[in-house]
Amino acid sequence: MTVMVRFYNNKKEDSDFERRFSFFYDFSANDLLESVKSEAHTEIFERLTNDIFQASLADW
Repeated sequence: MTVMVRFYNNKKEDSDFERRFSFFYDFSANDLLESVKSEAHTEIFERLTNDIFQASLADW
């Protein structure tokens, strides 16, 4: 999954960014997508959220 984020820092404008964040979930070819979809969504969203949070606070 890939998302584009536009971040505005009202206190420090040179910290603004527009950036693409990506994360993919690998699973065995023997597994059905339906059996791993919930776990994959959880892991992908947690990772993307964490990456975006870290990028937005990197200059603090």
